[in-house]
Amino acid sequence: MKKLLLFLALPIVVGATDAAASCEDFAGDWQRRIDGIMYSLFQSDCTVTGGLGGHAVKMTATGNTASGNIIRTDSAGCRTVVTAQITKLSSTQIRIDWLGTDGKCLPIDYRESFVYNKI
Repeated sequence: MKKLLLFLALPIVVGATDAAASCEDFAGDWQRRIDGIMYSLFQSDCTVTGGLGGHAVKMTATGNTASGNIIRTDSAGCRTVVTAQITKLSSTQIRIDWLGTDGKCLPIDYRESFVYNKI
């Protein structure tokens, strides 16, 4: 009886838990209707990367939102770090919000928000 009680008193490990947060899939080609600007986004687990021309995206997604930075290099070679967020509105639409910059090439409080459609 004592051996059985000793066995039951030991911690029981059921299995490992997934530490990664679940997130929406942001991968794909996304186009802004107003002017045709496109972002190509790639995703590994909940890390979102990609961009377009002079913009490089690096974000971490949680749920339907990805947050991080867009590195913007303009035609003169000026490089700005933009704090940004992407929200998955539906399977065919995302919204990209620029929330501010490091102030190097754009005002520190520069903001923009546009909806992009999956193509």
